[in-house]
Amino acid sequence: MYERVYNTKMLGQKKLPKEKKPFPWRRFLWIAGILAVIVAVVLVTRIPKLQIQTIDVVGTTAVNPDDVSAFIKRQIKGEYLFVIPKGSMLTVATSTISTTVAHAFPRFSSVRVSRRGINGLLVTVTEHATEYLWCEQENSCFSMTKEGVVYAPASQFSGDAYLKLFGGEKGSIPFSPFSQDKLSVVATLLDRLPAIDIKPTEIHFISDYEFDVVFSHNGADAMLMFDPGNDIEVSLEALYSGLKTDPLASDFDNQKKTLQYIDLRFPNKVVYKFN
Repeated sequence: MYERVYNTKMLGQKKLPKEKKPFPWRRFLWIAGILAVIVAVVLVTRIPKLQIQTIDVVGTTAVNPDDVSAFIKRQIKGEYLFVIPKGSMLTVATSTISTTVAHAFPRFSSVRVSRRGINGLLVTVTEHATEYLWCEQENSCFSMTKEGVVYAPASQFSGDAYLKLFGGEKGSIPFSPFSQDKLSVVATLLDRLPAIDIKPTEIHFISDYEFDVVFSHNGADAMLMFDPGNDIEVSLEALYSGLKTDPLASDFDNQKKTLQYIDLRFPNKVVYKFN
């Protein structure tokens, strides 16, 4: 070290050249290997035979399976990082597709997407079963499950096939406009009223103090009026007793009279009116 400094400063000699470092072959080979693997993976994912060609949808009744298939085809178009195709059997995200299909088709209660063969997808769905119609207005109704979940606009051909429920608040589909207590009351009415030849067609939850049951009496709409704060069983017992006692019993059975309403909101009292 001293000699090199002395020669440079005192004798004007140039600095001795530094020793060259050896080429990092090991690092180079590692990087080259990783790049080769990445390229190979990309090439494999782009093999035409491994691209999704068929999408089979099973389990639908109200929803057109072709609509579901077309939706999925749109979801798997394009590429990840501009090079890896989304529609390759090696990269397709089946769980993500299941979630997006369920969100896009609220009528489905469950969606399962699985691979089928080397280039196909199998989509197995379960649709909600319609038990009631929830209606904002008479001509604006939505399908509702037995559990009270509103999941899709109702078909215009639903007609009187389902009991119509009015009341509650509208939300983003799917939503539940009623509490389980109200749904329990609905189930009780549907179970008990047919025993006295009353078939509800509509139930209107008007307020915390009143809900009305619409049914047909001698070809005209009639109404039962209840107080939600009263025990539904007690109110029904009052109705049964009233329909077995004259003059209500005779008027109710009279084919020439049409009932306007029976008010059961008052304890130990049945108020009614015929047209």
